[in-house]
Amino acid sequence: MKIRTIHSIGLLGGLITSVLGAIALFVGSRAVMIEQFGRLGIYYGIWTIGIGILLLVGTSLVQKEKRSKVGAILLIIFGIAGMATLTGWFVGPLLGLIAGISAIKRKR
Repeated sequence: MKIRTIHSIGLLGGLITSVLGAIALFVGSRAVMIEQFGRLGIYYGIWTIGIGILLLVGTSLVQKEKRSKVGAILLIIFGIAGMATLTGWFVGPLLGLIAGISAIKRKR
């Protein structure tokens, strides 16, 4: 797989996860009626945004020749962590995981 395709897949996964995290954060902060749900929504939104940002960092590292393996490992670790906590509707972390595996398998 070409590096541009890997970058596009990882970028899309990170963006989906970050946007859905921002939505969860907004909804969690607006749920004032149920105190526990509001707090949980805020924590979930912050966690999801963090996963999305780290997927984007891994994607940018994959493009650099010297840091490609580090970026791929970041994508795999945070793709699995995102899927375990069901962030990004499972799609964002899955795309990050696919990009990480593809970057590891890619020969330079």
